[in-house]
Amino acid sequence: MRLKLPATLVAFLLITFNSKAQMVNRHEIQIGAGIYANEAVVSDILENFVRSLFGSDPKSIEPKTMANLSYYYRIKPKIALGMGLGYNSAQHRDLHKQSNKPGFQTKTAVMAFEIQFYYQEKDNISIYCEAGFGNFYRQDQMISYPDEIYSDAAITFQATPLGIRVGKKVGAFIEIGYGYKGIVNLGLSGRF
Repeated sequence: MRLKLPATLVAFLLITFNSKAQMVNRHEIQIGAGIYANEAVVSDILENFVRSLFGSDPKSIEPKTMANLSYYYRIKPKIALGMGLGYNSAQHRDLHKQSNKPGFQTKTAVMAFEIQFYYQEKDNISIYCEAGFGNFYRQDQMISYPDEIYSDAAITFQATPLGIRVGKKVGAFIEIGYGYKGIVNLGLSGRF
């Protein structure tokens, strides 16, 4: 009885699994907004791992929204390679960790190489996963002291186990993952 639902889901995916050859050599552009985006995901994960080893509380990760733009080129029926750009700007009232002064403006830019693997494509629906790896550049400017600026650059990644796109040439998408695009990334895309 417990295996009935998973077995039904696997059978459904295997029966409907198909790929469209005409999708090779096609382009796609996505414009989206990621909710709870964290461009410093690699360093935060490592820092929280070390903190947990020594019994310290994990560092809280601040919720952000990252605007992003991605371009993909379909090289195989199920694989697309691309590049992603992201931007975020936010104002904070708390203490800056380097200056110990309250109030600062943060601007962040992300650039990453990305790959998509399509699990399933049927009619107007695509189900896919995505991975991205690149770097980010962040600049913090103190509000009370505008000449005081701190910069940081490091590697970042995105792991998206589930993405769903609806539409043929113009469509909408939603992605669930973790990294510089956020936990939930949604937006519009166009294929040509």
